[in-house]
Amino acid sequence: MKLSCNECHKVLNTFKQERDYYKDLYNELCKRYNEEIEALRQAIRINPENADTWYVLALAYALSGNQTAALNAVRELRRLDPEHANELFNMIVPR
Repeated sequence: MKLSCNECHKVLNTFKQERDYYKDLYNELCKRYNEEIEALRQAIRINPENADTWYVLALAYALSGNQTAALNAVRELRRLDPEHANELFNMIVPR
């Protein structure tokens, strides 16, 4: 199938629009993860012994792509709730 120059421009424009859409979506998700992570960090400053908060923080870090911070949070969780820490560790560490 041969496309005309005009048709090629339409296809390329569609790809550019889709790329821009996904780039904007990615940036919005990163912003939301950062906001959630900051809120969780504040909650931990208030109550550092809350295992549930450490669990969610580790998960948020993992989903945001910050593996090092996720593992540090799992380490803290392990001190408070070893069973859930091990489950989470197995979920976020690639095998």
